[in-house]
Amino acid sequence: FACQTLNMATKLLLLLSLLQGAFGAHTANLTLFRITPHNYTGVLNMNTGDAAGDAYFALYEMIFPLYCSEEKHDSSCTSEGILNIPGFNIFEKSIVEVDTRYGAYSGCIPNPDTGIFGCEAYVNREACWWELVNPDGRNFSDLDAFCDRKVCNCSLITEKAVGQFNSPMGQNPARWHNQTPMWEQIEILSGQILKGNWYSTLSEGQCQDGQVLGSGECWWKFHGVQQRINATCHYNKLRESIVSQNTQCFNKLPDPSNVSAIPWSECFLATLTGKPIGVGTPRPAGAMTRDQIVSSFLKPFGDVADGGCPPWTHPQD
Repeated sequence: FACQTLNMATKLLLLLSLLQGAFGAHTANLTLFRITPHNYTGVLNMNTGDAAGDAYFALYEMIFPLYCSEEKHDSSCTSEGILNIPGFNIFEKSIVEVDTRYGAYSGCIPNPDTGIFGCEAYVNREACWWELVNPDGRNFSDLDAFCDRKVCNCSLITEKAVGQFNSPMGQNPARWHNQTPMWEQIEILSGQILKGNWYSTLSEGQCQDGQVLGSGECWWKFHGVQQRINATCHYNKLRESIVSQNTQCFNKLPDPSNVSAIPWSECFLATLTGKPIGVGTPRPAGAMTRDQIVSSFLKPFGDVADGGCPPWTHPQD
């Protein structure tokens, strides 16, 4: 009887190991970043990026004077809500475990009245699920096993699975912007150099107690915030690092410290991509590499003694 009990226990352990292996084949731990108002935390119904993806977003924000001169009515240029209060934002670094069979990427923003974040998938919701195309051109064949082709709608793709957007805004030709010289720079930076990812983690896909990630029961687990630093500190250090790569261009500006001037943005993009766009903008020696840019983005998260930013503390503390 003791031998039979031992054999049964061994078989159960083997079965558990096989199941964990099968489910684990579709899971990964991601280190994700997000710039956010300091009164929000976590990733529930929010957008994040890996280091390359969020580096792109940070750099994209730095050239808003140039971007908004071309896209005056874009919400990024006209918004006056909580996401745009000067000095109110922090960078947050978190660990999220995900099912890597990704769904549609959703944009997540706070309701202006309640402040509660809501998300909307960036796909044609009128199309059947097998016809859906992510903003980066990806289809959702990885989720075939969970969706029925006899039924047009598969909410799993748009409401549960983790959304991923590869090389965000780096698709050529541009899908939501005129193909201007500035936008070609954006495409080079995101689509050819950084090739990062943005993510959306929706509430309906979060794992609850007892659910197994990778089994199709749920789609992501939050493993906590690792770090919070002041966004202004981060931006200053990131900006300094990029500018130092092409002082020839910035020193020729009437006011090299005026980061709101369009010529400054043109120098900045030229430094990143190696391709000048403004009249008289000097050509840099070459584009910055992915490693150089990502290292510049990550350095503010390092030790203060090594040039990192101190941990964020509430102004009332």
